[in-house]
Amino acid sequence: MAAHQAEGNHSGNGNWGRHPFNEPEWEHDRYFARLLPLRNIPVVKPFAQEVPLNLIEFSNILKAQLSAYDSDGFKEPVAIAMKGPGGMGFKRIQEIASEIVQVTKEYLESQPLIMILEEDCGKVLGQTLRVLTGGKCGVICLDQITADDGDYIDIGVPIMDGATVPVVIKTLIFENRD
Repeated sequence: MAAHQAEGNHSGNGNWGRHPFNEPEWEHDRYFARLLPLRNIPVVKPFAQEVPLNLIEFSNILKAQLSAYDSDGFKEPVAIAMKGPGGMGFKRIQEIASEIVQVTKEYLESQPLIMILEEDCGKVLGQTLRVLTGGKCGVICLDQITADDGDYIDIGVPIMDGATVPVVIKTLIFENRD
Protein backbone atom coordinates (compact mmCIF):
# COMPACT_ATOMS: atom_id res chain seq x y z
CA MET A 1 0.00 0.00 0.00
CA ALA A 2 1.42 3.36 -0.96
CA ALA A 3 0.28 6.77 0.11
CA HIS A 4 1.39 10.33 -0.40
CA GLN A 5 1.94 12.28 2.75
CA ALA A 6 2.52 15.98 2.61
CA GLU A 7 5.36 16.85 4.95
CA GLY A 8 4.05 20.36 5.02
CA ASN A 9 3.73 23.49 3.01
CA HIS A 10 6.96 25.35 2.64
CA SER A 11 7.64 28.73 1.20
CA GLY A 12 10.66 28.54 -1.03
CA ASN A 13 13.05 31.43 -0.97
CA GLY A 14 15.64 32.15 -3.57
CA ASN A 15 15.42 32.54 -7.31
CA TRP A 16 12.61 30.72 -9.07
CA GLY A 17 13.18 31.92 -12.54
CA ARG A 18 13.12 35.69 -12.35
CA HIS A 19 15.52 36.99 -14.91
CA PRO A 20 18.55 38.58 -13.21
CA PHE A 21 18.05 41.70 -15.29
CA ASN A 22 15.14 44.06 -14.79
CA GLU A 23 12.70 42.95 -17.46
CA PRO A 24 9.31 44.62 -17.79
CA GLU A 25 6.62 43.26 -15.46
CA TRP A 26 4.66 41.72 -18.35
CA GLU A 27 7.76 39.71 -19.37
CA HIS A 28 8.12 38.48 -15.80
CA ASP A 29 4.44 37.39 -15.71
CA ARG A 30 4.73 35.63 -19.07
CA TYR A 31 7.85 33.85 -17.86
CA PHE A 32 6.07 32.45 -14.79
CA ALA A 33 2.99 31.55 -16.81
CA ARG A 34 5.24 29.20 -18.79
CA LEU A 35 6.90 27.56 -15.78
CA LEU A 36 4.55 27.46 -12.83
CA PRO A 37 2.68 25.79 -11.29
CA LEU A 38 4.42 22.40 -11.40
CA ARG A 39 2.92 19.28 -9.82
CA ASN A 40 4.27 15.85 -8.84
CA ILE A 41 7.86 16.46 -9.91
CA PRO A 42 10.14 13.62 -8.74
CA VAL A 43 13.12 14.63 -6.61
CA VAL A 44 16.61 13.18 -6.97
CA LYS A 45 19.22 13.83 -4.33
CA PRO A 46 22.52 12.73 -5.85
CA PHE A 47 24.61 13.58 -2.78
CA ALA A 48 23.51 12.33 0.63
CA GLN A 49 25.78 14.79 2.42
CA GLU A 50 27.93 17.62 1.11
CA VAL A 51 28.54 18.26 -2.57
CA PRO A 52 31.76 16.43 -3.60
CA LEU A 53 34.82 18.65 -3.93
CA ASN A 54 35.93 16.76 -7.05
CA LEU A 55 33.97 18.12 -10.03
CA ILE A 56 34.39 14.90 -12.05
CA GLU A 57 32.85 12.91 -9.20
CA PHE A 58 30.09 15.55 -8.95
CA SER A 59 29.29 15.22 -12.68
CA ASN A 60 29.37 11.41 -12.74
CA ILE A 61 27.03 11.04 -9.77
CA LEU A 62 24.59 13.65 -11.12
CA LYS A 63 24.56 11.98 -14.59
CA ALA A 64 23.83 8.59 -13.04
CA GLN A 65 20.90 9.96 -11.01
CA LEU A 66 19.35 11.78 -13.98
CA SER A 67 19.72 8.84 -16.38
CA ALA A 68 16.72 7.12 -14.73
CA TYR A 69 14.54 9.99 -16.03
CA ASP A 70 15.74 9.74 -19.64
CA SER A 71 13.74 7.30 -21.73
CA ASP A 72 14.37 7.09 -25.48
CA GLY A 73 15.27 10.76 -25.63
CA PHE A 74 12.25 11.87 -23.59
CA LYS A 75 13.37 13.72 -20.52
CA GLU A 76 10.91 13.76 -17.64
CA PRO A 77 10.80 16.79 -15.35
CA VAL A 78 12.89 16.23 -12.25
CA ALA A 79 14.07 18.38 -9.34
CA ILE A 80 17.67 18.11 -8.16
CA ALA A 81 18.03 18.41 -4.37
CA MET A 82 21.33 19.20 -2.65
CA LYS A 83 22.57 20.55 0.64
CA GLY A 84 24.33 23.33 -1.22
CA PRO A 85 27.91 24.33 -1.82
CA GLY A 86 28.57 24.42 1.92
CA GLY A 87 29.92 27.83 2.81
CA MET A 88 32.09 27.94 -0.28
CA GLY A 89 32.72 31.15 -2.11
CA PHE A 90 31.25 32.49 -5.32
CA LYS A 91 33.97 30.82 -7.43
CA ARG A 92 32.92 27.39 -6.14
CA ILE A 93 29.24 28.16 -6.80
CA GLN A 94 30.19 29.13 -10.37
CA GLU A 95 32.08 25.83 -10.81
CA ILE A 96 29.14 23.80 -9.49
CA ALA A 97 26.69 25.74 -11.68
CA SER A 98 28.88 25.14 -14.72
CA GLU A 99 28.92 21.38 -14.05
CA ILE A 100 25.14 21.31 -13.56
CA VAL A 101 24.63 23.05 -16.90
CA GLN A 102 27.07 20.69 -18.67
CA VAL A 103 25.43 17.56 -17.23
CA THR A 104 21.88 18.77 -17.91
CA LYS A 105 22.51 20.37 -21.33
CA GLU A 106 20.30 17.94 -23.32
CA TYR A 107 17.73 17.79 -20.55
CA LEU A 108 17.38 21.59 -20.59
CA GLU A 109 16.27 21.52 -24.23
CA SER A 110 12.84 20.29 -23.11
CA GLN A 111 12.56 20.80 -19.33
CA PRO A 112 13.20 23.57 -16.80
CA LEU A 113 16.13 23.22 -14.43
CA ILE A 114 14.69 22.78 -10.92
CA MET A 115 17.13 23.01 -8.00
CA ILE A 116 16.19 22.54 -4.33
CA LEU A 117 18.80 23.55 -1.78
CA GLU A 118 18.91 23.16 1.98
CA GLU A 119 21.35 26.03 2.37
CA ASP A 120 20.59 29.70 1.81
CA CYS A 121 22.25 30.09 -1.61
CA GLY A 122 19.35 29.75 -4.07
CA LYS A 123 19.47 33.27 -5.40
CA VAL A 124 23.17 33.28 -6.28
CA LEU A 125 23.05 29.74 -7.73
CA GLY A 126 19.84 30.48 -9.64
CA GLN A 127 21.20 33.67 -11.15
CA THR A 128 24.47 31.96 -12.06
CA LEU A 129 22.59 29.08 -13.74
CA ARG A 130 20.41 31.57 -15.61
CA VAL A 131 23.46 33.40 -16.97
CA LEU A 132 25.25 30.15 -17.90
CA THR A 133 22.20 28.87 -19.80
CA GLY A 134 21.91 32.16 -21.63
CA GLY A 135 18.33 32.50 -20.43
CA LYS A 136 17.29 29.83 -22.95
CA CYS A 137 15.60 27.59 -20.41
CA GLY A 138 13.56 27.92 -17.26
CA VAL A 139 15.52 28.00 -14.01
CA ILE A 140 13.80 27.43 -10.68
CA CYS A 141 16.15 27.48 -7.71
CA LEU A 142 14.58 27.20 -4.25
CA ASP A 143 16.54 27.27 -1.02
CA GLN A 144 16.03 26.52 2.66
CA ILE A 145 14.02 23.40 1.77
CA THR A 146 14.91 19.82 2.66
CA ALA A 147 13.87 17.13 0.17
CA ASP A 148 15.09 13.57 -0.22
CA ASP A 149 15.61 11.17 -3.07
CA GLY A 150 12.23 9.69 -4.01
CA ASP A 151 10.15 12.62 -2.76
CA TYR A 152 7.82 14.58 -5.03
CA ILE A 153 7.44 18.35 -5.12
CA ASP A 154 4.67 20.75 -6.09
CA ILE A 155 5.66 24.35 -6.81
CA GLY A 156 2.88 26.92 -6.95
CA VAL A 157 2.74 30.33 -8.54
CA PRO A 158 4.54 33.16 -6.70
CA ILE A 159 2.57 34.93 -3.99
CA MET A 160 3.10 38.05 -1.87
CA ASP A 161 4.12 40.15 -4.88
CA GLY A 162 6.54 37.43 -6.01
CA ALA A 163 8.41 37.36 -2.69
CA THR A 164 7.70 33.68 -2.03
CA VAL A 165 6.57 30.50 -3.75
CA PRO A 166 4.34 27.89 -2.09
CA VAL A 167 6.01 24.48 -2.08
CA VAL A 168 4.69 21.07 -1.00
CA ILE A 169 7.07 18.15 -0.45
CA LYS A 170 5.44 14.70 -0.65
CA THR A 171 6.96 11.43 0.52
CA LEU A 172 5.79 7.95 -0.44
CA ILE A 173 5.11 5.77 2.57
CA PHE A 174 4.82 2.01 2.26
CA GLU A 175 3.10 -0.27 4.74
CA ASN A 176 5.41 -2.86 6.27
CA ARG A 177 3.58 -6.20 6.50
CA ASP A 178 6.27 -8.16 8.35
